[in-house]
Amino acid sequence: MSERHSKLWELPDIGDEAAPEPDRKNALNMPLKWAYEPPEEQDDTLVEEKVSPLTAEAVEAIREAARQEGFAEGKQEGFQAGHKEGFEAGFAEGEKAGFAAGETAAKEAAEELQTALSEHWESLFEGLRQPLSQVDQAVENQLVHLSKALARAICWNEVQTNDDIIREAFQRGIQQLGMSTQRVEVYAHPEDFALLDARWDERTRHEKGWFLYQDESVTRGGCRIQTPLVNIDVSLEARMEEVFAQLLKGVKEIPNEKPQTTPPTSASEALNSESEQQHDTGESD
Repeated sequence: MSERHSKLWELPDIGDEAAPEPDRKNALNMPLKWAYEPPEEQDDTLVEEKVSPLTAEAVEAIREAARQEGFAEGKQEGFQAGHKEGFEAGFAEGEKAGFAAGETAAKEAAEELQTALSEHWESLFEGLRQPLSQVDQAVENQLVHLSKALARAICWNEVQTNDDIIREAFQRGIQQLGMSTQRVEVYAHPEDFALLDARWDERTRHEKGWFLYQDESVTRGGCRIQTPLVNIDVSLEARMEEVFAQLLKGVKEIPNEKPQTTPPTSASEALNSESEQQHDTGESD
């Protein structure tokens, strides 16, 4: 045997058996020391599990559960379908109603704007016509004041020359007073007092209960009669205003006209006084 072959032969291992062996496996890919072990036999003592048959109650419960599950699924599907259909129908109806409401609101706003514009233009046209009417009113007021001034001038002049005016005024006041046994006080201008005193003597006045008094605040041509119950103004100013009210009924006069209580000395003074009153009234307006 050659030296080469002698080197390939290995001596058996006679060492410790507890020493780990190389990781060698057999043909079944199992460790060399693996040995077949038969499976353990099933214990016959184990009690086989019994399957009990379904009862009528169990079948009914299963059926009810299935019915409830189907009902729930159908309800959910119906709710979703109805919600979608209702939303679409409600949206269409709301859109239609909103369009109608918007159209109505726009129409009302347009009518209000048209009315406001019409009133505005009407006020502008009225403003153009107003100056003409104001001129007409001013001319009318001028004529009224001129007429009243002429009437007052004639009356004041008549008082200076006609003594019967105070007597007629006194008699008119007594007639308005009527039958009375009360004390009657008559206040007249000093010059008119002399005329009344000469016309009715003291005895007659005493029998009738008349008491004459001089009062410079009363203008000539009239008097003021007082009793415990009534007061009667038959002054010339009061009678003229009464006549003017009847003649100028319906004529619009300038307000705040100041009545003339002091008799003018001439007709020209009466006209000038009336013009001054009218000028003052125009400035106050």
